[in-house]
Amino acid sequence: MNQNMERDAAAGDAITPTLFDIDDVVVDPETVASTAFVAPGATLASLAHELATAADGATRRALMDAALARAGFDSLCYVRMLRIGEQVTQAAWLESYSPTGWASRYCRENFFAVDPRMATACHVEWPFTWDMKRLAEAAATTRNAAATRRFADAAIDAGLRSGVCLGIVTANRFERCVVALSGAQPADAWKDSNAGTAIGAAYALAVGVHTLVDAYASRLLPRYHANDLSEIQRAVLRDIGHGKNDREIAAALKLAPRCVAQHVRELQARYHARNRTQLAYVAGGILNGQASDAPTRQT
Repeated sequence: MNQNMERDAAAGDAITPTLFDIDDVVVDPETVASTAFVAPGATLASLAHELATAADGATRRALMDAALARAGFDSLCYVRMLRIGEQVTQAAWLESYSPTGWASRYCRENFFAVDPRMATACHVEWPFTWDMKRLAEAAATTRNAAATRRFADAAIDAGLRSGVCLGIVTANRFERCVVALSGAQPADAWKDSNAGTAIGAAYALAVGVHTLVDAYASRLLPRYHANDLSEIQRAVLRDIGHGKNDREIAAALKLAPRCVAQHVRELQARYHARNRTQLAYVAGGILNGQASDAPTRQT
């Protein structure tokens, strides 16, 4: 299964995700090393290789279910997000180990915008424990309090009460991978002597799955570049990055303002920017040579 979910017109800022299954992933087992940065010979350390060499999808699922159970988790949500600034514009989600229907609901209601774990996972690179009720309580005095409570209630209903989360850097400058491992137990299950074991196991599981699916999943979201822009388009994008308005750009490039406005609209559509500020952010990334020059995904 690899499908684009239809946009819910009533959802406003809903994200239309690309959903994929572990059975979609075809890898060469020789290219998948054991999970990095964990002790050699550890039970969970060889997970990526075991999954890669599994005979079929059913065997992969059995291996993963057993690994999750050993680590004390019920589910694993693996999502890659295309982010412009702090806003998620596109997502690719591995559905295989998430609660049924959770990926679709999460994206349809754009829980990216109110899930407190995302802000942390997108800015730090180490695992952290979380508890859904406490996250909602901590957000009670913020302007997103009601939306965060709705998200937390939905997560708890799906069996996602607490767990461990971590962010993973990818080769795409505008992309971030987040893995959330969850259980139905209360947060106290991850405290004290259990915390180190749970976090270590979560890290091994998350990196193991990421190692397996990375080559496939990295093709699901576009990589922004300016390789095939015309000189005019590149100049307009550069000037937007410098904070110029349409009239200033038109004067500098000796174009009619309406022509500049048309170029801006086309650039926003090309880079999935929802406004001029997001387009300026993209411009800063790709014109400064910080983003990948790989071609955008073909649709």
